Amino acid sequence: TLPTFAGGDIEVFRTWVMQQIKYPQIAIQNNIAGKVVLQFVVDKEGYIETDNIKVMQSPNNLLSDEVIRILKISPQWTPGTINGKPNKVKYTLPITFKFQRDSM
Repeated sequence: TLPTFAGGDIEVFRTWVMQQIKYPQIAIQNNIAGKVVLQFVVDKEGYIETDNIKVMQSPNNLLSDEVIRILKISPQWTPGTINGKPNKVKYTLPITFKFQRDSM
């Protein structure tokens, strides 16, 4: 079985990540937006291996660093299993940063 986060799947986790993100002010000021794609592993105990997070795509380090910051504070997952034994599972997580200018 796949790991679960707060009783849900990777989309529940993605929603949690989006709720935690603070769009870096300097990125907004410099019109930096786009998609960040990270790979991470949920270990046999249900924790994200924080030393093993890989940035696959990012328009700027400001954005990828913010997503990494959130992954590092992730609560414990329920680990995945194979044949009833805990197992590591790798995920790819896309997060899109976009901002809206106030219209006047």
